[in-house]
Amino acid sequence: MKKQNLQKKIALGMTLVLLGTSFTSCAYVPKAIEHADLETKIRLADSVFLDPEVKKRNRTVYIETSNTSDFQELSKDELKALIAQKLQAKNYKITEDASLADYIIRINLKYMDYNKETGAQEGANEGFIAGAAAGASRSNDLGGAIAGAIIGGIIGGIGGTLIGKAIKIENYNGVFDIEIREKLDKTILGKITTKADLGTSTKLETENKIETNWQTYRTQINVNMEKTNLNKIEAAKVIAEKVATSIAELF
Repeated sequence: MKKQNLQKKIALGMTLVLLGTSFTSCAYVPKAIEHADLETKIRLADSVFLDPEVKKRNRTVYIETSNTSDFQELSKDELKALIAQKLQAKNYKITEDASLADYIIRINLKYMDYNKETGAQEGANEGFIAGAAAGASRSNDLGGAIAGAIIGGIIGGIGGTLIGKAIKIENYNGVFDIEIREKLDKTILGKITTKADLGTSTKLETENKIETNWQTYRTQINVNMEKTNLNKIEAAKVIAEKVATSIAELF
């Protein structure tokens, strides 16, 4: 009996040693919980200030949206509809004919990087330890305890990996290019400058002077979103809503 108790203590000691090496893997669960609530950051690269006097008479808007990124879950049509809806709430009229517009809004999703962090490794470690402990406790002899720990650890590790993979901290980081053209009641002088690199030491710069009754503003909207288990379709809808709100706030 004493020999069996000693063997159990040895097996338990081995399990505790393994358990001690896995403590560092336990941080992922609280980290996932920390990101359970959606965190979205919308930043305008450069402020845009439309002329308040011009805004009083300019009430017709043409909207053009595009998506040249790999993140095709974000619908350009849905984004356009959201911007239109928010501007209509401010008593702007939406037109499909750019020649009739007082404002032209052009927006393009340039890129949207997607990253995910899972707890697969942490789950495997913790599952192995739990399985090993359970397996070791089922035998009365040292050999059986060790074999049980190994088998239990393998089974627990597989289960832990699957559970860990199911917990994902997903991050979206992207940029929208924005152009707003404002119709004026006067003609202004402007210029279009084109720069091209033709090699390591040769540069070409051309300039074309123009007369126009449009004032053009350009900026970017930077988006960062992070949440535990947020799929791409859900993320796209939230991003479109946030961006549309930012655009409407300029008017």
